[in-house]
Amino acid sequence: MARDIYVQDIPFDANSVGDIPDDFEPLPLAYTPEQVREVIAAAAPGIEFDSAGWATYESDGIDLEVSVEDSEPFESFAFVDRSSNRAAVNDLIRSILDTLDLRAFDVDSDGGIFR
Repeated sequence: MARDIYVQDIPFDANSVGDIPDDFEPLPLAYTPEQVREVIAAAAPGIEFDSAGWATYESDGIDLEVSVEDSEPFESFAFVDRSSNRAAVNDLIRSILDTLDLRAFDVDSDGGIFR
């Protein structure tokens, strides 16, 4: 079963989706799509993005699709997780998000925000 994780501007004081004010408007990300792809490539050696900004990474129970499309303004990117090793893929995603100082929505997590 796939799990979708959407990265965008999320208030750092929000512990759940319910903590985000109804009138909150996310800002564009402080990175270019290319910078994000470089961070992901450093965390997931061998990953290669196609011209549309999609990539697949498989390693040690990790099966992860990544979408970092070129857009202006650059407001979000996404992971589609089909991994059998949830701990390993969570560590990988956490490493990427920590490097970029970003947060993400996670449809499978308590509260809806990736931890």
